Amino acid sequence: MASEERSESGFTISQSHRDGVPVVRVDGELDMLGCPKLERTLEGMTDLSGEIVLDMRGLEFIDSSGIRCIFEHGRARRALHGGSLVCLVSAGGPVHRVIEITGLAGEIDVRQG
Repeated sequence: MASEERSESGFTISQSHRDGVPVVRVDGELDMLGCPKLERTLEGMTDLSGEIVLDMRGLEFIDSSGIRCIFEHGRARRALHGGSLVCLVSAGGPVHRVIEITGLAGEIDVRQG
């Protein structure tokens, strides 16, 4: 069952499961206005062990607050459960480029899809 939350800025979060793995899909622009929604969503999943997929292929923009949010939750998942936050990005897209430039790809599991 999927659920969706949309902000005034067009940032959208939806949740589903794929092959038993929780998936959080984000679309639009992840900035300081959208981060609280993403943080609440990911914090609501802290009791889940294993892998959580953050599908960012629909993101058109991400700022430093979005990078911080993803980094912190990825680190927390490893510390709490030994699990991971897998980030799917579009190859060569603007979000993929930001992740590479900031070094986030070396800190979390980033996969091109």
